[in-house]
Amino acid sequence: MTDNDGDPPGTALREHGPVITLLPRVTGLSTEHAREWRHFARWASMGDRAVLPTDTSTVLAYLAAFPNTATTRRARLTALNAAHHLSGKPIPGHAESVRQAINPGRAQRLAAARVRVDELLPEIPRTGWTAGLFGRRDAAILVLAAAGLGFDQIAALDQHDIRIHDDRAVVGPQPLVELHATGDPATCPVAILRHWSELVAVAAQATGPYHLERILTEQPGTSPLRPAHYDRLPYITGFDAYGNPNDVPDTLDRLTGATLDALAAARLENAKIAARVRTAVDLDDSYLERGLAARARDREATADIEDLLARLDEKIDAALQRSADLLSPHPEPSAPTTESHP
Repeated sequence: MTDNDGDPPGTALREHGPVITLLPRVTGLSTEHAREWRHFARWASMGDRAVLPTDTSTVLAYLAAFPNTATTRRARLTALNAAHHLSGKPIPGHAESVRQAINPGRAQRLAAARVRVDELLPEIPRTGWTAGLFGRRDAAILVLAAAGLGFDQIAALDQHDIRIHDDRAVVGPQPLVELHATGDPATCPVAILRHWSELVAVAAQATGPYHLERILTEQPGTSPLRPAHYDRLPYITGFDAYGNPNDVPDTLDRLTGATLDALAAARLENAKIAARVRTAVDLDDSYLERGLAARARDREATADIEDLLARLDEKIDAALQRSADLLSPHPEPSAPTTESHP
């Protein structure tokens, strides 16, 4: 029995010189996905490319080699994603460059989002205890979101998923995205991720809060060696008001995507309000934090930074008006007048 392409189901072979190679078989695929998977596997194998798991460059080359309709390209990518999911491998379609190849308009929208986030990043503190701790974490969330990662994707990142080089940061095994250095320390994504990575690398230590405070207040000292098993700890984690991650050394709590959404929303809204009212109204920082935290609790989670920015645009004017109303002096009640009657 053969399929429509003439290959025995699940046993497609190729001849490589004197060697016959069995292509990877994936159980559980639908008939349509299995057909598309065999199409990809044959193509990749003939070119000595990675099949399972595949990599981003291979997927992009595959899509370019077969410039079919958008529907066909999406169907083929869906089949690749399904095969990797069933095999417990990283999903190739989650890589940002692949998402942009399938959806050309996405690159332009993300570029606009990055510009807006870059305008607000300088408002976020990076030093001081404990403002710098929360600031560096939230800045890392924002640059990852502005690069195209959804909040659930960011929440799922482990520390080993972030590889930082002098000129770039590589995120995820596919990789999901590569961020390049810009030279501006206030907005450079590589610098922002490096500064957060310096903190999260010691956060789980028994002496973590001491070293976090030392780093953020620029005190002399040496950070302890980072144990190898920290690679599997979450990259983004939470802290209490005193900078403690939790009560169990060598562990970190993983935040949910909804929590990251709320953190990003509050941070962006705070920065937007601060930037727009600095020359008009002197708002107290604690007032902003209290109000934004309360609104963040009632927020609906969004999928990514584009949705988040759109939602904030709708609310920012109302928030500014409420702030102005609360801080403006109320007029004195006028004296009652006596009407004269003829």
